[in-house]
Amino acid sequence: MPMFNEGRVRRLPVQRRWLYGVGLCAAGLVAVLAVWIALRSGGEIKTKVNPKDGAVMVWIPAGDFMMGKDESDLDREIVRYGWDKSEKQFMLDETPKHRVSMDGFWMYQYEVTAFQYRKFCKATGRAAPPDPMWGRQPDKHPAVNVSWKDAKAYADWAGCYLPTEAQWEYAACGGQERVFPWGDEWDRKKCNNAWYHRRTVLTTISQWVWEVLFKQPRQEKVMTTRVGRFHEGVSPFGCEDMAGNVGEWCSDWYDEDYYKSAPARNPKGPSSGADRVCRGGSWYYARGDYCRCSDRDHDYPDYGDSNGGFRCVQGP
Repeated sequence: MPMFNEGRVRRLPVQRRWLYGVGLCAAGLVAVLAVWIALRSGGEIKTKVNPKDGAVMVWIPAGDFMMGKDESDLDREIVRYGWDKSEKQFMLDETPKHRVSMDGFWMYQYEVTAFQYRKFCKATGRAAPPDPMWGRQPDKHPAVNVSWKDAKAYADWAGCYLPTEAQWEYAACGGQERVFPWGDEWDRKKCNNAWYHRRTVLTTISQWVWEVLFKQPRQEKVMTTRVGRFHEGVSPFGCEDMAGNVGEWCSDWYDEDYYKSAPARNPKGPSSGADRVCRGGSWYYARGDYCRCSDRDHDYPDYGDSNGGFRCVQGP
């Protein structure tokens, strides 16, 4: 932030006054959007801005919620949404369902954007991530090809930290037992997923492989979208893109059996491991099972790819 000399009043040049006006308009639009999201989600959304990177944060109030799933829940979802029964083996790390108590915290309303990440790289000298397969990542799209270590370094720089897996799921479901951030009905138009881009029903792995990877010519790119584009998919607490767009790094080490012994209050994950947790599905996936609030994924902390990004949180 520029500092003004005490006792002096300086008239801004026309160009800077114009930019100042644009900034006020942008701030006003952010406020209007926050109010709109609050009305959509049925409650008042409390927001603030992180001055380090300009990110809008929403307040996630303290509360209890049921984290994970029981096997019977998984069986019902597979039948209800017509997913492959073979997929259940990859969902068992969500069991058992258990009650968790959470303290309140601030969470970024949107995933960290490419513009924000470039600002961080310029300020710190950290190497910029490679461009994704479609070319230079647009400024308003989420940052991609960032490893867990990259994401943590950004969070440290921004005065934040990466969310725990419990914080992430609590923010996604709004403390309610819902399958997706917006409710229990799968709707490909409420998040960025490969099914949305291809505009065809993809329910089996073979269909997905053919339509997304091999079918030619491809009519449009299946890729990330501008953060916050899918307003209809907003979570009850006002967080956007909690399903699809990019998978999001969490602070926890991954353990498929962690839920069997996790503490009941503010769990932070195992003390060690090989992989870090990722949440939220991405543009890369065509079926809704990867976009569920409870879905768990994981990857090497040194690895980054074009369907992975992150968002940050702060304490109260």
